[in-house]
Amino acid sequence: MRDDDAGAGERRPQIVDVVRSVATQLRSAGGCADYQVTGAAPVIAAQGITTGTDLPALWIPDSPIYADQVNKAKAGTVVASGAPIASSPIAFAVPKALSSFGDGSRPWLQIVGSVGDKLRVAKPDQSTTSAVMLLAAWTGTASNTAGQKALTNAVIPLSRTASTDAALLQGAAGAAKDAAVFPLSEQAMAAFNKDHPNALSRPWCRPRAWVRCSSRRSPPPRPRR
Repeated sequence: MRDDDAGAGERRPQIVDVVRSVATQLRSAGGCADYQVTGAAPVIAAQGITTGTDLPALWIPDSPIYADQVNKAKAGTVVASGAPIASSPIAFAVPKALSSFGDGSRPWLQIVGSVGDKLRVAKPDQSTTSAVMLLAAWTGTASNTAGQKALTNAVIPLSRTASTDAALLQGAAGAAKDAAVFPLSEQAMAAFNKDHPNALSRPWCRPRAWVRCSSRRSPPPRPRR
């Protein structure tokens, strides 16, 4: 089984630990089946399935977008969708050093306007959290041409400063000059604040997005002749 490290670098309890616990229970219950659970970043797991170099019997990506990308790349249903097994809402995390920006639910463009160059995102191809939030922002302005144009103009500068989830969290726990407002799941925020009390606060939740984990079954590898 391949289990994605949801939002790699967020330093939070991963679902892979839960899956390993279940696998241990199944082994203890007896039977001839064995289970090997491996954690992998979603983009790496998707690449392995797309190229055929790493085909797990079961894949639990942290968002359906990765399974959709695999099916699109292979021009067919390579992985079959399962039901969601876990989810966590995504919000904008505000480090304590930036609490003067205020709080409350705000539209994307208001956040960009009020935070300015203190807004950061992780690279969308490496961070499910940032990818899902950007997708939600684009969807939220779908019926507003002017809004989408303004959003595009705001996102372009963000792409030039794209970071990683780990670096953004490190900045949140460090000096004020390194702090930034950034997308983060509420689960990751709670876990981070457990290790760094009240380091992150005042989540801005509009548009609200979700990280959803669901099981995806990939075809078994073809026997070699």
